[in-house]
Amino acid sequence: MNSGTVKDKYIVIVEDAIDDLKVVRDALANKQYNIKSFDDGAEAWSFLQDGYKEVCVIILAKTLPNIAGMELLHKIRGHAYLNKIPVIIQTVDSGEGKYKNAIELGAQFYIEKPINERHLLTLVKASVRSFNNIVDDFNSKAASAKDTDNS
Repeated sequence: MNSGTVKDKYIVIVEDAIDDLKVVRDALANKQYNIKSFDDGAEAWSFLQDGYKEVCVIILAKTLPNIAGMELLHKIRGHAYLNKIPVIIQTVDSGEGKYKNAIELGAQFYIEKPINERHLLTLVKASVRSFNNIVDDFNSKAASAKDTDNS
């Protein structure tokens, strides 16, 4: 696992609705996050397969062209590295069943549209903390294994 800081990583936004993408980008713009955005599930998946070591959080619309958001989430959770990256699902769907389905498929968080910027920032910060904890845990285990090998 690449141990760079979050400032070296991307928050990937996958959203085909221009207005919703603008809201998310604007909410994150002044927070010193690197942002990479895609309006198509297939394009995002192509990037994620190659650039996965550069990603710390994925914000994923449920409805997308070519590869739907929930299908992309399933692919992400099936990938050896990407399955560790926090995913926030955003959707116009409401109701406990929709929320539960996204969480069961591996989303860390679920946010309904229209996006509340403050709520989104709270979820992104929690996701970044989660990512940092995963990296710290990995690095700690790697250091312990190295120390054991050197003994």
